[in-house]
Amino acid sequence: GRRTYPYNYFYNNIDYKKKRFAKQSGTEKILKKAFDRASLNIIPQYKISEMTVDFAIPGIMQVIEVDGPHHKQEKYKSQDKRRDYILKKMGWNIWRVKVGEIDNNIDKVVTKILRRLKRNKKIS
Repeated sequence: GRRTYPYNYFYNNIDYKKKRFAKQSGTEKILKKAFDRASLNIIPQYKISEMTVDFAIPGIMQVIEVDGPHHKQEKYKSQDKRRDYILKKMGWNIWRVKVGEIDNNIDKVVTKILRRLKRNKKIS
């Protein structure tokens, strides 16, 4: 059968980290650093079933997806809609952030995410 590993195995495994971070876009890497500065334990390139999401907070079933300009194309809109539907059926909440928002004011994006988490009582 399929091998399962504890969360810490993957998070602390250097080879796994290298592979995971290699898949991140430049904007996602910048956003991850901002999350780290804000002491948000958000995991990049998190695998859920057969999908890999940009960021996740597994303990509270929260996904954060970074949408570049190509997500405006019909092909990607329908893919995003389907992914969101599947993730929601599995109990995940999805927040989408546009690359332009991150490029314009990353601190505002992080503050907005912190506020949403606090408002939804997911962090104190």
